[in-house]
Amino acid sequence: MSNGTIESTGFLLHSRRFRENSRLVDVFTADHGRVSLVARVSGRPGSVGAAQLQPFRYLLLRWRGQRALKNLQSFEALEMIALDGEAGICGLYCNEVLLRLLPDVLPLPGVFHVYRQTLQRLAAGGPLAPSLRRFEWQLLSELGYLADLEVDCLTGAPLADAESYYFLPGEGFSVTMPGRDALAVSRGVIEALRREQFDAAEMQREFRSITTAALQPLLGSKPLQSRKLMQQLTQYRRENDND
Repeated sequence: MSNGTIESTGFLLHSRRFRENSRLVDVFTADHGRVSLVARVSGRPGSVGAAQLQPFRYLLLRWRGQRALKNLQSFEALEMIALDGEAGICGLYCNEVLLRLLPDVLPLPGVFHVYRQTLQRLAAGGPLAPSLRRFEWQLLSELGYLADLEVDCLTGAPLADAESYYFLPGEGFSVTMPGRDALAVSRGVIEALRREQFDAAEMQREFRSITTAALQPLLGSKPLQSRKLMQQLTQYRRENDND
């Protein structure tokens, strides 16, 4: 666009107060990746309506600026993806993971597609865990951190057929038990990962163990707030079910 204004579709990942009449917002855009913007949210003309700038809305965003913090000029909501309850917390988890892992202003169209597709799956109903595991696995793939499912990480040879395998975070899979901490993985899980099929209920625990172990070094030691929210919701439901 003219006058130095940049336009792209995207989603709000996070928003926090910046100054008295403005907020600092992190958005994930289709064309520019993650961008940090300052949004004026006062009632004055030209300001952005804070109540309308919410997660899970597919937005057309316009901003200006050359510095790390750019100025949000305007936005339009193109689509609202309805997420609430557990699905909403799952969506916030995806936002939090992207906020931690994505570099500034680096186009990642593959990740953007995975994220938008994940929100749509979460909104469609049905079991939530398969959608989260698919998101985590495909995110690792798009960012270049996915373990090779065809090569034994300890020998470098093709990964042999076996009844069970071992997953070593940061390195990959092996048929040999390494002399350090590793996750035991069943043969069916390896085949499911190769096909990116995450729907089998009996494999959910193993899927989660693998993706959690793979993401942990990348996310760091600071707890995820979305996980705390899910734990609180689970505890609340247990207490009310016992009443």
